[in-house]
Amino acid sequence: MEETEKTAELIAHELNNIFMTIGISLEMLSERVAHDETTSHLFAAARHGIEHGAKLNQQLLAFSRRQSDQSTATQVATRTAKIEEHDATRGAKPQ
Repeated sequence: MEETEKTAELIAHELNNIFMTIGISLEMLSERVAHDETTSHLFAAARHGIEHGAKLNQQLLAFSRRQSDQSTATQVATRTAKIEEHDATRGAKPQ
């Protein structure tokens, strides 16, 4: 079982790196693209996907560390919240 937990932790770490890359790229792209209703919807859907993946990743990490589902949030969740905050203050204005 210990080997399974180590493997799960390694996978969770790699997924965290992937989600961070996607989140940062999404934030940078959002700053460069004109926002209409469709574009805003697509960015929101992408952010939702990152959030969902981050939650699943937290569960995987909890399993690997034998913690409860109340484990601390990963960096992905923090970064996603910052992206949403940035978009909320920026609004859907085209550049």
